[in-house]
Amino acid sequence: MVIFVVIPLLLIVFYALENNAGGFTFDNIIRFFSDSDSLATFAVSIEVAIENTLICLLLGYPVAMILADRRYNRSAVTVILFLLPMWINALMRTLATA
Repeated sequence: MVIFVVIPLLLIVFYALENNAGGFTFDNIIRFFSDSDSLATFAVSIEVAIENTLICLLLGYPVAMILADRRYNRSAVTVILFLLPMWINALMRTLATA
């Protein structure tokens, strides 16, 4: 988790606080917060992230409850129907490289 989450985030902060010569500067941060286009893009990104999170919660929470409850999850077919979409991604990548 450190390799795939923490280190990339630290690299983003490092590059944000670096100028073209490799020195430490806050100019990039000041330019970001003073540019209206950057702030608008950031706002749209946050909006899309919140909408995506809500959609995933609305779809994923009932599915998780169905899979966790033994009364509703009596057959392997139910499990396969929920797991099959996750396998499609790997299948498509494998077919694309072949």
